[in-house]
Amino acid sequence: MKRFITLASIALLLFLVPSITVTLSQFKEQADATDTAVVNVSIQGVNAVDINPINFTWANLPVPRNYTESGPKAFQVENIGSTNITHIWASTTNPTSNPFGTGVATNYDAGQFVVLINSSSSSYEWVLYPNTVFFNESVPTYIVNKPSGWNNGGLFTRIRTAGWESDEGEEYFVFVVNGTQNCTDGTVYIGKDPHTKTKTGSIDFSDPANYVSFGLTSTNDKKWGYKGPIGDYGSINNYIDKYYVLVPYDCKNITLIGWSRRYDTTAGIDIGYYLFTGTLEPGAALDYLISVVIPYGVAQGDVKTGTLTIYATTA
Repeated sequence: MKRFITLASIALLLFLVPSITVTLSQFKEQADATDTAVVNVSIQGVNAVDINPINFTWANLPVPRNYTESGPKAFQVENIGSTNITHIWASTTNPTSNPFGTGVATNYDAGQFVVLINSSSSSYEWVLYPNTVFFNESVPTYIVNKPSGWNNGGLFTRIRTAGWESDEGEEYFVFVVNGTQNCTDGTVYIGKDPHTKTKTGSIDFSDPANYVSFGLTSTNDKKWGYKGPIGDYGSINNYIDKYYVLVPYDCKNITLIGWSRRYDTTAGIDIGYYLFTGTLEPGAALDYLISVVIPYGVAQGDVKTGTLTIYATTA
């Protein structure tokens, strides 16, 4: 005979079966005795930073291109060490000779075009190259008056860039006149008005109204001359004014120094800016922007891969 279990039967069964309560304590190992041990950990002091992402690419850019039109990209610098970081600065690679006028894209270095934007800066005037180099070249025939003595082992070059507030290419003419020992104690002349596609720029360096000038301070070994910021000696514009300059003894080039801090009491040099000054604790990070500024005269093709290096010091 078949037996049927009705809903009423199930209800009765549930009523008759005692409830079961399960707690984690029921699975705890029963111990008759306990003891404790002390755990000590000591961390070695390590200074380390990590930058991410580790690749930045800008493709098929026209000339010229300023930092906004190129398209800034975000990156982060993290303190992955164990000590507080107090200062952060940067440097980029540059070509070893003048690439302009060669017609070869690989003679340029992508690092020479890099600018960084400090996240705490709200103004375009703090969009700066870490360090970018401009080499000695021939003086254009349309520069009518040159500084006295510049051709006695001196330098002529152009600061080639693009306008921060416009996408127009700009070239600032620069002369360095030798000093008493070499170029390290020489005098720098920078034209105030840039050469662009539509205007000639400052070409008369016999008139002080057309240029900013200042004497270089020599390092202790007489191998480098430096000075800055440029704006301390006369204004050109808000972004050029922020830079320091660095010139080797042989006047082969001039470097604009921005976010590439260089301070050495032994060498006797103190130029450039820190990207960060303060306390960055282990595990904390800072946000920055990176972009590229492409001037007139960069040859078509893939330029040589450059490198951005981030430096950090502890207290």
